[in-house]
Amino acid sequence: MNLRLICLSIFVTMLGGCAAGLLPVPLQIIGAAKTTYDVGATIADEQTTSDHIISEIVEKECKTRNILDGDKYCKINPDKAMKEYIEELKQKQPLEEEKDRING
Repeated sequence: MNLRLICLSIFVTMLGGCAAGLLPVPLQIIGAAKTTYDVGATIADEQTTSDHIISEIVEKECKTRNILDGDKYCKINPDKAMKEYIEELKQKQPLEEEKDRING
């Protein structure tokens, strides 16, 4: 994810919550749109914009909905964990084949 986009999202989120009446109209509109999207994403059991940012930072799947369902906020992404495991096995496999060839 683009660092500028992350910084802008954090900036708008922080300012939007504290000083909505003092922000210029375009930033108020962006804040309202973000809130609307986040509410819809939470209802649809998807990640909010903040969830996406946090997930990238901690390298796990974080969703606000998890908390509402009584689970941990961040979980290990099973698809990502499986891909990493497969890659690890692929890296080990040539070593095993090489051992068999040498000992063979």
